[in-house]
Amino acid sequence: MPYDHRFSRRNALGLIAGAPLALQTGLGRAWAQGGGDLLEGARKDGKVVVYSIFPQTVESLMMMQYQEDTGVTMEYSRIGGTNPTLQKFYSEVKVGQYLTDVIVLEKSAAIIATNDGMLASFQPPNDASVVEAFRSKDGYAHTVIASFHVAVYNKNLLPEDQLPRQWSDLTKPEFKDKLVVGSPENSGSAMVMIKTLVDMYGWEFFEALAANGLIETNREVEGADLVARGERVLAVVAQTAPAAQIKAGAPIGIHFPDRPIAAEFAASIAAQAPHPNAARHFLDYMLSERYQTRVATDLGGYSVLPNVAPPAGLPALSSLRVEPFDYAKLLEEREAILEKWRSVMSA
Repeated sequence: MPYDHRFSRRNALGLIAGAPLALQTGLGRAWAQGGGDLLEGARKDGKVVVYSIFPQTVESLMMMQYQEDTGVTMEYSRIGGTNPTLQKFYSEVKVGQYLTDVIVLEKSAAIIATNDGMLASFQPPNDASVVEAFRSKDGYAHTVIASFHVAVYNKNLLPEDQLPRQWSDLTKPEFKDKLVVGSPENSGSAMVMIKTLVDMYGWEFFEALAANGLIETNREVEGADLVARGERVLAVVAQTAPAAQIKAGAPIGIHFPDRPIAAEFAASIAAQAPHPNAARHFLDYMLSERYQTRVATDLGGYSVLPNVAPPAGLPALSSLRVEPFDYAKLLEEREAILEKWRSVMSA
């Protein structure tokens, strides 16, 4: 079936109607990189299947590190952004195809899947090391990457002294026809950004941006591409979006305005995971210092462990103001936000 990129709780419920689900909630004991009960169970399963939303050219190498470390076969798929990935997952469950062990999504999508009985609860041993702001409260959605919405700019086209100090500066005439954002219809993190800025400034802020020539891309990484090529000067995207371009030498800078907006990306275990022991072990592995170090160095995201350094050149997590985000409220308002967004962008 074709994927509806305007995924919502309503069509999620339609997809799973009649699909039998039985939550699996096993708890593992201590895990160490060379052994432990979780690893023994993973090796008995022999394989783990992971769906994720991050760039395949980078993340696939991180995933294969797990296979090298453990001997457990890794099958990794990058379907697209959060919404198409979630839709594929739901579509498979509806027809009784239980193919996925672990799924990595923007956190609000993980909460949708949790509420619909699609995920299993598990508290991995390494969860105890996660900073309190990002620690899972119920075991269903484990934040494995934090990414702040920032101003990503072309250094050749925008001097540092002209960077916006506040988000409201983006409405100024000097940014006319220079801005790009990701679409909230496909990007869960873009939805978090829009909801936060609407709460701060009202819809008048985005109406002013639209009048100022704002454009949107399907995925945030495409906005970073436009900035790298000089087709747009500045993108408001999660700071992980331009990581690949920066590594390739693109003239891109990352600027934190007065209030960085944190987006969380969560890993969860499928309720009908075909390899549940390997799923538990891999989820614990994602919260290990070994994997979390690569979150910062390879993906350009912030680790959720306090002892892991931030991405190169970016401020320490402890120096940033991480404000709790009400994901439940976002889900209540999501359809209304999308409707208003389409109206503003089509005006």
